[in-house]
Amino acid sequence: MVRYAIVCNPHAGPKGLLEKKRILDKVAAMLGCEYYGLDTRSAEEFRECIKKHSKDCDVLVVAGGDGTFLDAINHVESDQVLAYLPLGSGNVLRYNLKLPRSIIKNTEKIKKGRVRYFDTILCDGKMRAMFANLGLGARVMNERHKYIENKRKALKGFSGYAIAVAKSLINKRGRADAEVEIDGEIISIPNMLMLTVTKLGNFAHGVKIVPKAKLDDGLIHLMSSSHLIIEAAYGYTKSHFVKNKMGLHRAGKKIVVRTNRDQILSINGTPERIGKEFKFEVLPGALKLIC
Repeated sequence: MVRYAIVCNPHAGPKGLLEKKRILDKVAAMLGCEYYGLDTRSAEEFRECIKKHSKDCDVLVVAGGDGTFLDAINHVESDQVLAYLPLGSGNVLRYNLKLPRSIIKNTEKIKKGRVRYFDTILCDGKMRAMFANLGLGARVMNERHKYIENKRKALKGFSGYAIAVAKSLINKRGRADAEVEIDGEIISIPNMLMLTVTKLGNFAHGVKIVPKAKLDDGLIHLMSSSHLIIEAAYGYTKSHFVKNKMGLHRAGKKIVVRTNRDQILSINGTPERIGKEFKFEVLPGALKLIC
């Protein structure tokens, strides 16, 4: 008999604690397990919760947003089987895994127990990720993260993304010249507006930013743009409906990005550090996920 455990981030997404408890009561009853984490008061407490309860189950069900899932893949053993219940705001993973909107239907898929193997990205030799951003994408995540930290519930959903995008597009000081090395090939990107290293094709709310990226192709994909603000805004809006063709698109196994100015690095939607050199490599089949 498969042993499940659910960990839920109390701060992920726009849903309140009572609504999350109502949802998790149903999911836990379907899986015959308990859920944990709603009483954690900090990110570190939640990570300890992940570590503790992953040791007592066969499948750890991660309920929350993309940042929550990042915590999970970085705080469990490498052979841990995971499942995902999207309760975040952007829910990037839900779009890429083609999961249903219904939590009940997601739970039914988890019960079927089909394990799939997906690649992850190793960032700076330390953190595992599904996507990472520099430039505009990172500034958007950094701006939006402020709303979450300030517990501005009204700005946790799409409105938060829209305001963060608008404010970040106006900020001209975030641009930098970049040099990208992809499996030994050097590419110069002057006046970089945005740069994404990813395993995912779709981003928040289904935006098709890097359409050729696949979860299991053994490669990491890079998309970078140096467009004007008005062109970027148009391209971002258009990507809600059709595949993005703007910018530079490349793929490889190892990518190094060097910039002439400090840049924010955002990993899986969470701002992580500021620097001028960033290293990424693919970890083929490193993620065991029921979906």
